[in-house]
Amino acid sequence: MVLNGHIFATVSLFEYAQFSDNKEALEVVVKSLEGLIDILPQFNINYPLIGPWAAYSLRKRRPASVYYQRMHVHQLKVLHELTGHPTFLQTAERWSTKLDSPIMHNMVKAHWVQ
Repeated sequence: MVLNGHIFATVSLFEYAQFSDNKEALEVVVKSLEGLIDILPQFNINYPLIGPWAAYSLRKRRPASVYYQRMHVHQLKVLHELTGHPTFLQTAERWSTKLDSPIMHNMVKAHWVQ
């Protein structure tokens, strides 16, 4: 599962459900959000002495690029605004702590160059 793709799809379906007043689509959104809350901890990558980061996907668990890390943080903040669920905000705050770290930027680049 690719995190940003799952979130984009969920938010798009939510907008559709609101616009069309489609109850079935809204049920799928709720299940998608519940599943995301359950699986979100699996995206955590904690580097000893450096700090938290997100995996881009669960398949290879490589760290997200800085671009996607910023996107994940923004998307999670949007999900928190939409749902009020604290997990989204807590995760966004944790993943944003090292966004400006040159050490993290270099580590992430090293993983993607391989």
